[in-house]
Amino acid sequence: MKTTVWISTSFIHKHRWPGAPDWCAYLRNLHRHVFHVKMYWQVGHNDRDIEFIQMKKDVDRWLKDSDWEVTASCEQIAMRMMPVFGCCRVSVSEDGENGAEVTE
Repeated sequence: MKTTVWISTSFIHKHRWPGAPDWCAYLRNLHRHVFHVKMYWQVGHNDRDIEFIQMKKDVDRWLKDSDWEVTASCEQIAMRMMPVFGCCRVSVSEDGENGAEVTE
């Protein structure tokens, strides 16, 4: 049996996709999203191996202080976060609708 703990949070960021195909050329322009993040850590026991309340505070602080590239995708955001926090899975979505998940 494997046990994981998780946190969820969100942050506002404007980005664009310079290489968007013609059928969605509007994505080449700068546009705003609320990025929703859910991060998971595998734990070794069932008594707060990781204090997720503190972890959420740490993640929120890091997100606030991060300088995101304007072209960052959900996949790139997840991949950047994973090694910083040593988690086993990160999901990032645009506006809570569509997104990406990265696992170790």
